[in-house]
Amino acid sequence: MEVKKNNLRVIYPLAFVGDLTLSMLLILSVLYGTNVGLSTIEVGLIGGAYGFAYIFMSAMLGRVSDIISRKISLMIAISAQTILTIFFMFIITQAGDFIFYGLFLVQFLYGIAYGFFWPSIEAYVSENTEYSSKEHEKGIANFCISWSIGFAIGPFFAGFFYDFNMILALILAFILYASTFFLILFKMPKFKPKNKELNKNTVNQSMELINLNNQVNHYSHSKKILILLLMSVLIYATISKTLLSYFTNYAALPEGLNWTATLIGQVMFFFGLGRTFYFIIARYLKNSFTAITQSFLVIGLCLITLPLLYPPALIAIIFFITGFFIGRTYLVSLELLLKYEQEKKGAKAGIFESVVGIGSALSPLFAGMIATINLKMPYFIIAFIMFVFVVVSVFLKKNI
Repeated sequence: MEVKKNNLRVIYPLAFVGDLTLSMLLILSVLYGTNVGLSTIEVGLIGGAYGFAYIFMSAMLGRVSDIISRKISLMIAISAQTILTIFFMFIITQAGDFIFYGLFLVQFLYGIAYGFFWPSIEAYVSENTEYSSKEHEKGIANFCISWSIGFAIGPFFAGFFYDFNMILALILAFILYASTFFLILFKMPKFKPKNKELNKNTVNQSMELINLNNQVNHYSHSKKILILLLMSVLIYATISKTLLSYFTNYAALPEGLNWTATLIGQVMFFFGLGRTFYFIIARYLKNSFTAITQSFLVIGLCLITLPLLYPPALIAIIFFITGFFIGRTYLVSLELLLKYEQEKKGAKAGIFESVVGIGSALSPLFAGMIATINLKMPYFIIAFIMFVFVVVSVFLKKNI
């Protein structure tokens, strides 16, 4: 199985770069829109533009990646990301009075490109580790660690470069995208992994496969389990995008926290740090549905506390705790969903990512609209929704 393990060495850098650039470019868009005087609703639309495209494209393109090779899928996605970064440079230098439309469009197009990117990577990791339940959990955990480190560094870079020189951030993104394209081109195997091509000569692996199929028969027919897992993914996307998009807007506004871009990036770094910390220790923990419910409760409490605090150090602590438990909801949901799906993993990952798109699209817009009434109100409203989800998850667990 050494060949399959080596295959993943190409994927982890892609996940790291993918989320570093994605989070950095979104933060830059929100900061730029805020500082040129766009309303909270307009900034919310920019923050949600990625999700509006991602809702549909991840499911569609995830299915396409089951037909063509993962390598071709990723090369198409990264090529689009690279070209869009050049377009981003054009937008902020030439758009003028049309800056809102330009920023919305570029984020929307990124949503299409990443609709090919993430489902292909998730399916590829699952396909190359499904010979062992333990290796599958390890592979998903390493994948999450990779993109989470990138997600943590992205906002930090965004804040620094925005205060220093925004164009340099876009040049960095272009170089990173181009580098990953050549990494895929020269280092990723050309073959298309097939789920049926497992090593059946090993008795232990055969027994694991039998046990896994028995688990599939138990889980695949439970709509309640699927609802709970997808609800968990929706929470992940909603909270992540609210903090990434709306908090950036809120913190930059004079009537909000009136922070510099650098300080915003430094504080938001702790959200990614907390999530990455969970991903690192996750391999020693057991994935369970109880973990999801517990995480919902803690995240809701953190959201209530967040708008009541002003010192950056205290907000950073809340971000770390929130990141830890949001990482828990994400990893448990993704690992369980992919483990029990033996065919068309790209399509299943696409559905997973489509739910991410729903949260990514609606939460920044929802927060921006509520903020026209009161800047702190979005945190309280979303916290209330979290507590409702706690009740729903408890009900679903009792009937599983």
